[in-house]
Amino acid sequence: MEGWNKIASSLANINVGQAGTKFTKGFSSSVQATRERFGQIAPEDITELPQEYKDLEERVDALRAAHISLLKITKVYETETYDYPVQIQESISELSSSIGYNITNFAANNLKGTNLPVPTSPTQPPAHPHKTLPHALARAATSAATAVVGPGAAPNESGDKLGKALALYANGWDRVAAARLDQDDAIATNFLAPWQQTLNTSISLAMKARQAVRVSRLELDAAKQTLKNANPSKQEHARLEVENAEDDLVQKTEVAITLMKTVLENPEPIKNLNELVKAQLLFFSSATEALSSVQGEIEELSVAAEGEYSHFISRKSQPRVAMLDQLSIFPATNAQAVESRKRSYEEWGKKRGHPFEDYIDVPNTMGGFEIAADGRWTTWVLAPRNDPETIDFMCSCETLRREAFVLRRTSSGEFTAEEQVGYGIASVYTPSEKRGKGYAKHMVSLLHWVLAPASSFPSGFPEAWGQPPAVPESFGSGIVSVLYSDVGSDFYKASGPAPGVDGWTVDPYTATNWDVAAILERTKDDARKDRWTMLTKEQTKDWWNRDSELILREAPSKPQSPTSTAFTFLPRKGVAEFLQRRIEWFVNRMERPPPYYGALLSSPSPSDGGPNSDAFASWAFELYDGSPKTLLVTRLRCPQEGLLHSMLGCVAEYANGFGIERIQVWNLPGELKAAGEEIGGTTVHPEDHLPSVKWYGGDPNAEWLYNEK
Repeated sequence: MEGWNKIASSLANINVGQAGTKFTKGFSSSVQATRERFGQIAPEDITELPQEYKDLEERVDALRAAHISLLKITKVYETETYDYPVQIQESISELSSSIGYNITNFAANNLKGTNLPVPTSPTQPPAHPHKTLPHALARAATSAATAVVGPGAAPNESGDKLGKALALYANGWDRVAAARLDQDDAIATNFLAPWQQTLNTSISLAMKARQAVRVSRLELDAAKQTLKNANPSKQEHARLEVENAEDDLVQKTEVAITLMKTVLENPEPIKNLNELVKAQLLFFSSATEALSSVQGEIEELSVAAEGEYSHFISRKSQPRVAMLDQLSIFPATNAQAVESRKRSYEEWGKKRGHPFEDYIDVPNTMGGFEIAADGRWTTWVLAPRNDPETIDFMCSCETLRREAFVLRRTSSGEFTAEEQVGYGIASVYTPSEKRGKGYAKHMVSLLHWVLAPASSFPSGFPEAWGQPPAVPESFGSGIVSVLYSDVGSDFYKASGPAPGVDGWTVDPYTATNWDVAAILERTKDDARKDRWTMLTKEQTKDWWNRDSELILREAPSKPQSPTSTAFTFLPRKGVAEFLQRRIEWFVNRMERPPPYYGALLSSPSPSDGGPNSDAFASWAFELYDGSPKTLLVTRLRCPQEGLLHSMLGCVAEYANGFGIERIQVWNLPGELKAAGEEIGGTTVHPEDHLPSVKWYGGDPNAEWLYNEK
């Protein structure tokens, strides 16, 4: 009887009416959904949700799909073996080793005191190596190196080049493997966990709120159908049900909208994605650094090994790849200089429509350029030591001696000035049949030793390269050399005066571009454009000489970086003229060649900086097929921000008359950038023609002033 009373008491606590109502609503919603699915409900009888809600639904669906899509791929970072080729076979081997260890350990601990033989207890469980492709490559290379040099020998100390190369390779991949594990840990912690959490919490909550809206909408439409078909006696009750359902739908829709907006505005996914990119970038940067550090050494071993092999095959014939110590750098004979240009004509001259005879320059005077006068221009070749004048040299390059103006910071913080010698390096070229053998890298590495004093290098001349090159008269005193790399930043940086010593490092630059038509539109009412006087080539040359003197006076106040040294090249003696002269042939092909190459501010007012403001610009043209016709400002002196608009307006009017589409300035001074942007200037960081510097002056580096191409 007492048990029955408990059951009765429990039943009394159940709200049968409320439970019945919920069941009825759920049943009605299911019926409504089924009828809608089979097209038994007219479209006008289906409640239309707010457009804002529907738009948010689409965006949340897209966000959820993006999370799921990326998660499917990036989940592999949780599994160490995702790039491991033989994990199944090694897993079986490891399982066997583990079982053997456990059995031996059990027997050693439990057979003591019995008549059965007791095995020796293992000292430690078998090691479980990491199962990643970098680890596998490192282990395989280490084993291969040991096998090649023989047991007991250290690969790095043996004379076997393959053993050394394999050991270097293994060392590089060991570093990559460590970076790979760090990457996976970082991605799992900083990306996968929070990315999954967003999917499981905020997005999931928004999806549940949307489901609640759907159910509420179905209940409302079902209540409307009930009201539509209700008897008069039940219409009042049905109307109240419709009102309650409408209130419920409004409330749940507002809640869902709030939750969906919160999800969409949440910054966490972007932060998580940033962490993914950071981890991957760090890994690839570490991998690049690790492999780059050993690639140069392996390449030298490769060249040396191939040279030895060729020498072994035939001592009488020229080896297919000469050993580095059999080669050196020499000033080219006239015949070699012409041959160097013949080799590069197809790739550099013919593609740009340059006449063959003009390009190869048989007189070897560089067309009479001032920059080539007085021995300032030299062609170099990498050739066998026993045949330095051969036409079958390996590769070639050119150097242009320049005036370098050097500033050194004193103990008082001021800069003192001195004139030194600097060099520009150009036209590094290896014919296709001699590429891939390390010749170009070896040539420019040797070039350091003829341009700069030997005392400027941290170590002596590498023994593996044989004897140092002979230093011709007037060379060997350079304090800096520069080049413009079109093969990225790594090749020339790795081409130092000795293995492991940096060569030329990139000095990043900016290029600001203006569309000529846009400048004309934005400066059409600027009356100051008429205050600029156009300059011919000869007049421009006179102003470069004056500008050089101005640079000498003002440069000590220009250094911006915390380094203790700075340098610049002066535009006189053909340096600035070179950019104009090298495209003369293209300009002369024009129906009406442009007569002016510079502009000077006439009668400067006090607002322009006074009568001695010396506002001045010079330029050259780039008229290559397939590229925008460009007026390239090679020297800009603009003492007042307000002068930039009128100067560009004047130059744009002139350039437009010759079909020039774009004006470009390198490294526009910071005080002029805002003015440049006002008339449509856009600034980019180009990845080609990279200015690169090798400083020989003792300090770690030096700031390059006036780097305006």
